[in-house]
Amino acid sequence: MDKRVLVLCTGNSCRSIIAEALINAKLDGIVADSAGVKATKKVNENAKKLLEEKGIWRDSYHSKTLDEVIDNKYDLVVTVCDHAKETCPMFPRPVPKMHMGFEDPDKKGYEAFEKTYEDISKKLLPAIEKALKDDDVEACHTMANGEILNEKHLEYPLFHAVLYGDRVLSAKFSKRLSCAIKHLPLRVEFRYEYDTLKAVEKGIVKDPTLVLEDEIFLEGLVQAEEITKSFEDFLKRKQK
Repeated sequence: MDKRVLVLCTGNSCRSIIAEALINAKLDGIVADSAGVKATKKVNENAKKLLEEKGIWRDSYHSKTLDEVIDNKYDLVVTVCDHAKETCPMFPRPVPKMHMGFEDPDKKGYEAFEKTYEDISKKLLPAIEKALKDDDVEACHTMANGEILNEKHLEYPLFHAVLYGDRVLSAKFSKRLSCAIKHLPLRVEFRYEYDTLKAVEKGIVKDPTLVLEDEIFLEGLVQAEEITKSFEDFLKRKQK
């Protein structure tokens, strides 16, 4: 089954349209859509001309609002806006996400569009291909949708903790799975986020050599919603 990717930017007239066309033309087994938080409802003429010259334009390509794709199922959502100059749109669904910013060629010369095309082709396409083959994305997608984590996810640390005796100095979810954590009903307040230096200054740590880092792994097949309870139970044990 084909993987589905949504590319988001602000106006959905240049960058995301170019990315959509490139993904559909160059990446086997991946189907792309695009949309914009402030869709112009019209594809930039230079973007269309460029895609026609490259032989990858489709008449079905058009500028769409986020509302038009919000109910579609995607395996990955990609934002391509320039963080420094604009606000990136948010996709309010539990789907793995990645960001790779490109400067907006709108209102610039044709050469700017050619550069955007080349940049997206060289940088974004390999990143998308890698992401969709990466077990991390699958794990995040599984967790985000509340499904059961399977055997191969057991090798992923659930969270990292820094410990001093029975005291939890800091505790946070592992980077490998953190992309899905925000979609879980997490109620843990991180009141123990001390680095070792701060803990020494506050007198919490008397002997820095006894500070340990620990990784907590899943011990069996679990429902994603159980992860929060696992974390809370761990904190309670360490606080006793």
